[in-house]
Amino acid sequence: MGYFCTAMYVEATRGKFKQLYTLQDTPTPKEPVAEPGFERSVKLEQIELYIDRLQWFDRMIIRLYIDGHKLSEIAEESGIKPATLYQSLHRTKKLIADAIRKPAEKGRKA
Repeated sequence: MGYFCTAMYVEATRGKFKQLYTLQDTPTPKEPVAEPGFERSVKLEQIELYIDRLQWFDRMIIRLYIDGHKLSEIAEESGIKPATLYQSLHRTKKLIADAIRKPAEKGRKA
């Protein structure tokens, strides 16, 4: 690995590479441009990550709910009590909301 790094450095500073390309200092980082909908996309991705980490039952219920299925119909088809499904959905929504809210609150306090 050391030989490879040395060879790459020599090639970059003296060889054909230097003739074709010029090495520049690292540019100063530009201020990030806020794209429309970027924050929303990031939050949706965070929500997906939280959903993937849920227990299988809660994950299945929230996925069905997001896909537009009615919990009352799921209860009839599966034989699970509607109260159990609603409780799972409520608990999952609260976990996700708390998980997203906490990092935002930390940023405000600092």
